[in-house]
Amino acid sequence: MNSWGVISTDKELTNSEMFFSNGCNCAKLAIGEEIIVTWQPNRRCRFKHLEGYRFEVIEAENTKISVGDTFDCAYMINNEKLIIDNLCHEGVTGLTYVAGKQGGIHFERVHTDDSTQKQT
Repeated sequence: MNSWGVISTDKELTNSEMFFSNGCNCAKLAIGEEIIVTWQPNRRCRFKHLEGYRFEVIEAENTKISVGDTFDCAYMINNEKLIIDNLCHEGVTGLTYVAGKQGGIHFERVHTDDSTQKQT
């Protein structure tokens, strides 16, 4: 285990990461990779990773954020709140949005190579 609480072996460093809290370090996602995030009540978004911690909203259902919004997010952790920072929404920049205040969020990485969705 390293100082960030991540358990891995040398082989796993290139293939996967395991967090005790079932999370994802967003900066390690591939550019163009997509994430589906859901939370209660009946909220769903699909985000496209642009680079680093930057994402674009490509689908949004029953939420205040909109398709075309961009934002920064460092980590996504299942069953925890999602902090969306530096949100650009309808031309307004520097906003912060919190999803999943009650009960947290659930995220899934979308793997387009086999057209299936798998959670990391």
